[in-house]
Amino acid sequence: MDTPSSAQSDAIGRARYKLRQAELALHHLRQGPAEIALDMRRARTPSNPDIRLDTFFFASLGLCKSAYYIIENDQGRRYKDAIHSWRMNVLDIPGRTHFNRMMNLRDIDVHQGRSDGKTLGAMIPIERSSDDDAWMHQQQTNYAALGIRPTATEHKNPDGSTVSSYDGLQSSFCLYIEIAGKTWEASKACERFIAQLNQLLDSVAAANVPPLSLLQRLWLWFRTKLRIQE
Repeated sequence: MDTPSSAQSDAIGRARYKLRQAELALHHLRQGPAEIALDMRRARTPSNPDIRLDTFFFASLGLCKSAYYIIENDQGRRYKDAIHSWRMNVLDIPGRTHFNRMMNLRDIDVHQGRSDGKTLGAMIPIERSSDDDAWMHQQQTNYAALGIRPTATEHKNPDGSTVSSYDGLQSSFCLYIEIAGKTWEASKACERFIAQLNQLLDSVAAANVPPLSLLQRLWLWFRTKLRIQE
């Protein structure tokens, strides 16, 4: 899909494009801990892990909110009822809590300049693909030749999730946020938020709301002008 032009009338298509951009930012957020861990393995002090993680977290959130507002404000809010129905009838209470929290987090960042999240130490699986880590391969025991079943290394991260790997774990940093008293790793929270918005777009598309007539659009424009003058 090409970049939508300003004249493109398909609001759902423009919103889906924003979510694709949000997924790209999410991809970079997921890669952040591995890049930080690589710096630590090479005995380099991680340079501002907070800004590295915050940047992609809020980039993803901002693009998600853009997708939502494209739908909400399209043609005099013609999807208003469809959006309200989705929020009240499709989302359960925990889902609405998550959705509202993610919407508010971006506002806190924009208007107050704070992330309302914490960058905490975490463990992630060791990745063996880098040529710089060739020496680590040489130290691995050949369990198959010895007839021994390897033991996985496990660790519980700040969000309560258990990470495990037969190749071992390495130290890094991850961004965590609180939602209704539960700690979420930021990329997992973003992943759920994007899934919710994709579900919203599917629901709006299925509602098949007809475009507003010219008379309706003129009336909405007139009402807007009256509010501005007041």
